[in-house]
Amino acid sequence: MKKITILLIICIAIDYSSFSQNRNNRYNEKANIPLLDSNYFWTWDSVGHNWNVKHKEDSIIYNMNNKMEFIKLQIWISNAWVNYTEDSFNYNISGNDTNTLFKSWNGISWINQYQDKYSYDNNNNQTTFLHLTWNNTIWDSSFQSITTYNGFNNPSYYLSEIYNGTTWTLSQEKFYTYDLNDNLISQTSEYWNGSAWVNSTKDTNTYDLQHNQLTDVFQNWNGANWVNSGETFNNYDVNNNKIIVLSQFWNGISFSNSSKDTLMYDANNILTEKIQYSWN
Repeated sequence: MKKITILLIICIAIDYSSFSQNRNNRYNEKANIPLLDSNYFWTWDSVGHNWNVKHKEDSIIYNMNNKMEFIKLQIWISNAWVNYTEDSFNYNISGNDTNTLFKSWNGISWINQYQDKYSYDNNNNQTTFLHLTWNNTIWDSSFQSITTYNGFNNPSYYLSEIYNGTTWTLSQEKFYTYDLNDNLISQTSEYWNGSAWVNSTKDTNTYDLQHNQLTDVFQNWNGANWVNSGETFNNYDVNNNKIIVLSQFWNGISFSNSSKDTLMYDANNILTEKIQYSWN
């Protein structure tokens, strides 16, 4: 069947002289990240057969350790750039993100939306997360999580809670298992039904000899068994850069194509372009 390109051609790095890792690894999953001047996004117009600019990230500021401190997102409307959101990041002495503040543009000024707070153990593993929302006067607690780690600093257990305005209530827990090479091979999540933990989802991964993730199978719990939901396949070049991501969904009988990402890199193995296709 025919494939249609629908979105996303990303970013040309302006300055390759320095590298950093931001909190979301949003530009390169290998965290081999250049300092960016700006980042542009386009969508494919299947009628006009051309790329239309969608939004951009710019006004990016880094600290002396090449950690991102500020980024602004603008959207393209009526042949002009319009403010949309801005993010600010704070770090501890070890370079870990301790507080992230998100604001949105109301047409006149920037207003608070939410902020995230993080804490870490002595090995710089993130142990707690707290999400707060702005109620126009003060910050309200909304969501929190705790993560514990094994002796190899890999996450082993995750617990999240939701604030109902008065108390914290259990929400979700996750369990992680690894192979002898510390590759994550399974992740199982459960949700709290008010009185007990119930199976929810499970991911199972495979890897090549270079520890690149090849497959990820997603399953849901139907009350008695694990049932297929979707899967992804990854391909890599000789430099172990991920170049193709194929996503499929379970149609009840077999897996069917859903989408495909192609990624391109320069001679320095820096991600320069990403295009996403949908299967029709």
